[in-house]
This record gives sequence, C-alpha cells and structure tokens, in this order.
Amino acid sequence: MPAHIAVLLEKGTRRLPSVDEIDQIIARDEGLLWLDIEQPTEHDIALLQREFGFHPLALEDVQKAHQRPKLDRYDHYFFFVFYAVRLAGGPPLQYQEINFFIGKNYLVTIHRAPCPELASIAERWQQQAEMNPHLSHLALLLYTILDTFFDQYFTLLDQLAEQAEEIEEAIIASANNAVLSDLFRLRKTLLTLRRILAPERDALNAFLRFDDNLLVTTRCCTFKISMTMSCAFLTRLIPIEICWRACWKPIFR
Repeated sequence: MPAHIAVLLEKGTRRLPSVDEIDQIIARDEGLLWLDIEQPTEHDIALLQREFGFHPLALEDVQKAHQRPKLDRYDHYFFFVFYAVRLAGGPPLQYQEINFFIGKNYLVTIHRAPCPELASIAERWQQQAEMNPHLSHLALLLYTILDTFFDQYFTLLDQLAEQAEEIEEAIIASANNAVLSDLFRLRKTLLTLRRILAPERDALNAFLRFDDNLLVTTRCCTFKISMTMSCAFLTRLIPIEICWRACWKPIFR
C-alpha cells in the first residue's frame, strides 16, 4: 500500500498538515515540510503538480524508473535523483532509486518500495528537532539523509573488499569454473556501482556550483561543507574496480 509521511516543523513543534494546506505552507518563510511518498500513484503525481507546481518533465522522470543520478535546477527548487545501495549477503547489488524535490522550506522524497533508512531518519529527526528547534532546517535534514546513505556506501565497500579477498584466495588455491563465476559476478557488481556513483558525484558537485538564494541560509556553510565531504567520499569509492583487478591477476601467474 502507498505510504505518505507529511511532517511540518515550526519552531520545534510538529504536526501533520492536510493536503490542502501544502501550497499555503510552502508560501511561508517559516517552518519545514517533509513529504515522503512511497509507490506514487497518478493521484500523487497530480497532487505534486497542483500543490507544489513541479514541472511536468520532472514529474515524468518520477514516473519512469531507473533514471540516471542527476541534479536539475528549476526556478524555485532542485530535482535530485539519488540511489540507496545495499549488498544483502552477496551479489547482485541491490539499489533503490530515490527522487528528491528540494525547495526553500520543503523536501519531497519519492520511492517505489519501502525505504527503511528514510523511515528511521524521519522518526529520529522529528524527535531531535522537537528538542532542538535549530535542527528543523532543510540543509541539515538533507545532509542527515545523504550522510546515512553514504555510511551505507562505506559498509558496502568493506563487504566488496572482503569478497574480493575471498575470491583471490580461492583462485590461488584452485581456479575452477565456480570461482571464475563468482569473480565475474563481482565484476558486474563493481561496474554497476561505478555507473551509479560517478553521476552522483557530478550531481553533488553541481550543488556547490549553484550560487543563489534557494539554499542560502544561516547554515548554508555547514551544508556546503557536508556536500564537499560527500563528493570526497564518492571520489574515493569510484576506483573500487581495483578490487576486481586484484582478483584477476592471480589467474595469469
């Protein structure tokens, strides 16, 4: 069943706004609205266009799966395509597309299946923001979400490195067909990950190049520092195919 989480934080207080209030809320300067939509329907797409005024091309991208990670700038908001990546037990790689609409005082997240990371962040962020009103800020919320996914990337990197070492040891012992099959699965995983991470790095770098008032706030400096760190993390992850090469070399010894 589709799930919607709509939370409005104003000066440390939380409430669930009605759908009819959304256009009034985003017209104000105070408060922060986070709307999360799971498994979007045609009704949801119509709601987004009516209440937020999102461009039809951006909404068309939401309806089409497997979009390339990217950042599009519109008059009053950003459209950002990002991927959560997981490796549950071994290849193949599990990845989940998440669409972001980022406005001055709102964040809309859209995904086709349950996203446990977003559900956990929503609960934790609401509790913390109620105790500390300064946390109810768009830049910090967005950073919290991206930071959570980046932590998963590093966990994934450790898992892939361990798999590469195991395959390398197996190849040295006996380079049979089963081991070679594992090796090629790992290679496919690494190539898929690279295709996701490279454009994500470019999209995050684009955030830093925009010099306008959309994300210029009292905490804009913190946001930019966070984005710079995120780009550095992705840069470190992109050469991950070195693991594949390390596995391949013993075959030719």
